[in-house]
Amino acid sequence: MANALLVSDLHLTAQPRDEYRWKLFAWLLKQIKDHNVSDLLILGDLTDAKDYHSSMLVNRIVEGMVGLKNLGHLSLKHIHILRGNHDGTDPNYPYFWFLGYLPGVQFYKEPCGIKLFDRKVLMLPHSRQPLEDWGNEIFSEYEAVFAHVTVNSARGENDTKLEGVGADIFDGVPVWSGDVHVPQTVGCVEYVGAPYPVRFGDTFEPRVVLLDERLDATSIPCDNLQRRMIDITSPTRLERIKVTQGDQVKVRITLTRSEYGLWAEHKKAVEAWAKKMGVDLVAVELVKATETVKIGRPQTKESAAPDAKRLSKEALFKQYCKRANVNEELEEVGEELLK
Repeated sequence: MANALLVSDLHLTAQPRDEYRWKLFAWLLKQIKDHNVSDLLILGDLTDAKDYHSSMLVNRIVEGMVGLKNLGHLSLKHIHILRGNHDGTDPNYPYFWFLGYLPGVQFYKEPCGIKLFDRKVLMLPHSRQPLEDWGNEIFSEYEAVFAHVTVNSARGENDTKLEGVGADIFDGVPVWSGDVHVPQTVGCVEYVGAPYPVRFGDTFEPRVVLLDERLDATSIPCDNLQRRMIDITSPTRLERIKVTQGDQVKVRITLTRSEYGLWAEHKKAVEAWAKKMGVDLVAVELVKATETVKIGRPQTKESAAPDAKRLSKEALFKQYCKRANVNEELEEVGEELLK
């Protein structure tokens, strides 16, 4: 029995600290061979930046795609790539549109009905105005939809409630989507999720999704490093934190004004801890106790709990954009600058 493999939101870059993301190609090749995969579906956001990619980044992506197609144990027939909101600045001319000229690769910049396992399915790339662009689609004509879209009530990486289109527009047809990195189900829409942590503080379980010819789904977890955001009030609390060698870590130390004199000593202690544990210490930040970062237990995957009163800079920015009616394109530029 042939299978399809769904992966989304790769957010590939040429940054050295994002090198872990490139291991995905070898891992996908193994899944293709192990599960007799005939179709690989990449549901948008192939890269993180939208334009002006380096020659190294472009060539590595082409090499990766060709390698998957040519080495896919002869079972891989097609690679389908949806345009995501990070795949270019002009929807009519996505940056990696040229990948569609490679043998066995299709790149979708507009809605397109195709056959998958002899089933009629719809490929639905990202749209800045989905209700207008998809108004003529009769979703009930399809057995499944593969999309890059945000729907109302989906939850972001910081448990932020997202806004988009209503899931009911799909008339109950099963939808597998990219765009939201956290695997979850909202109505008839199931988010595949990212195959690895993308931002610091991500605590979701990375995965890809395997679909059989009946369109039944199986989740396949992806093992990778973690990008930890750790909040402490003293370096002594780091001894309680469980980390794995190779993890990338940002540490935020919350101090009162009277404790500022301890900053240099605390920073050295954090650096010594990181060296001992074999983790990649990306940053040590001082946070004033009067700011919005909550003082308390270290915020880790094991102990962190959603706090409605504490918002990340990304969540605060989204709130501002909503209040100020900032258009989507400008909002996306702001999100890039925040990173």
